[in-house]
Amino acid sequence: GEEECELVATAGRQQFDFPRMQHVARRFLEVGIHQILLDVRLEYGQILETFLMLFNVHGVLPSVRPNNDDYSGWSRRRLASQMLAPNGLHRACAVMRFDMAKGRYRVDYSYCELFWSRLVKQYSTGQQFFRDHRALFRAAPKMAAFTFAAFITPCAFLIGSLTKPVFFAWLGMAAVAAIGSWCYVYAIGAVLYTREHYEDLVSEYLGRVRSLARFPESNPNPMMEVTGDGTVSFINPAARELIERLDVSESDAAVLLPDGYVALIEECLQQGRSVRQTEAVLGDSVFLFTCSPFPEDQSAIVSLSDVTYLKHIEEELRRTNSELAETNEEVARAYAEVDHELDVIARIQSALLPETLPAIAHADIAACCDMARKAGGDYYDLFALPGGRWGFLIADVSGHGASASVLMAITHCLARRSHRNAESLTPASLLTFLNRELHAGYTQRRVAFVTAFYGVYDPHKATFTYSSAGHNPPRLVTRRSTVESLEQATGLPLGVSEDAQYEEAHRDLESDDTILFYTDGLTEAMSPTGELFGVERLDQLLLQTKKEAEAVVGSICDELRRFADGRPTEDDRTMVVLHVL
Repeated sequence: GEEECELVATAGRQQFDFPRMQHVARRFLEVGIHQILLDVRLEYGQILETFLMLFNVHGVLPSVRPNNDDYSGWSRRRLASQMLAPNGLHRACAVMRFDMAKGRYRVDYSYCELFWSRLVKQYSTGQQFFRDHRALFRAAPKMAAFTFAAFITPCAFLIGSLTKPVFFAWLGMAAVAAIGSWCYVYAIGAVLYTREHYEDLVSEYLGRVRSLARFPESNPNPMMEVTGDGTVSFINPAARELIERLDVSESDAAVLLPDGYVALIEECLQQGRSVRQTEAVLGDSVFLFTCSPFPEDQSAIVSLSDVTYLKHIEEELRRTNSELAETNEEVARAYAEVDHELDVIARIQSALLPETLPAIAHADIAACCDMARKAGGDYYDLFALPGGRWGFLIADVSGHGASASVLMAITHCLARRSHRNAESLTPASLLTFLNRELHAGYTQRRVAFVTAFYGVYDPHKATFTYSSAGHNPPRLVTRRSTVESLEQATGLPLGVSEDAQYEEAHRDLESDDTILFYTDGLTEAMSPTGELFGVERLDQLLLQTKKEAEAVVGSICDELRRFADGRPTEDDRTMVVLHVL
């Protein structure tokens, strides 16, 4: 009739009036609609389709029952029945529900799967291995194979009547169809998977938006919005707490800002980037100020970070670094003193070794002593005996460094003292004396021992008498180019047992025989790969080298340097060579 009606829309807190749409409002009233609820995700075309659907069935709405299965097909009564049902009418990717009692028409967005999408989804849900739409990626090659077979089957029946160009064209179309079906199924799977997680993605995005919207209020650090002229227009709860703690009113909130903050805000707005100010003290706390510009509003957000704890840590670190520097200086001085002491020990130890080698009748000799550190435990000596005989002593103290060098010096002193009565001294008696003295006075109170080899060479009789205390057997290179080991008389290392007994052995020598006395640092030298030099390599080298004493020593030293290839020496190396002329 002529009664007044109007169309009013609300979105959130906003209301919109449509004064020239009375004819539309009157049409809605004729259908029985007093309120329309539309999902914000609906598109314009969807809204028009849902209204057309309503206008199409409104004539039969009063005479149908909700969800009545008696209405068949696509009749208006069946559509109206579904629209009145709680589940609604699902068309045009939307769900339409009409409440006649309240005159309310509600339309919600709902994704409509295509026919092929539903078929593929049914296939994917039947898979056991996969639980989501990734199964479509597995189904894609099967669909491609099926499509290719469907295209190529008719060709198999007509193969006799087809020319080559037609056959290859048909084969190409089959391949294109197979690839297309593969891509289609794969794409449908991706779309379905995305649709399935659409709500989760939207919820996560909205959660982030809400979190950002609450950021200034929920930030535990004090934050203030300051305009270009220096006015504080906003403070968050954390800033209010700081103001109360400083006993300042909110109107004087600018006291929280550093000196010259107006210039800071202007610089921040001009540069359009964050400017970090130096620390400032507020009360008993230290704060670090950060200014973030918003040029479109001609304002900036100033945040205050309490760095008091960090300042305390910095102070502790400075104090600790100072103490460490002092400690390092003390350690450096101590190392320098120890290094000096080791230099003194090394000079003393070097003085204990023969300064020059004596001249022996019918023989030439050579020696080399290489310490792994400045001081070590290797020792060798030569003693002139009655009757023109000569004693050869080589020893190796367990351990390294200063402690080994001290025990080496003691062994040197005991050996020299024993040779005061050299007339009746034999190799076995010398080792017995050294063992008894070392065990009684030194090694019994500490875990240490000394390996030693002592032999007496008689140049007139061309004999060599020897005894060993757990030392490496010397290598005898005969004139017939064979290598023998002098190991027939051996016993426990010196200082291990007070009752240790030592035997003697004799060996006749011939002209051009060579004896190599050495410590274990020589055969236990290691290559960069961890391989030992070993006795076998030493014997091969002795057979390939001239038998002169100096030649043997030089050849072994050169081969050890080549074998180590730059690897640092880990043990002392000592060798003495006796060559019978």
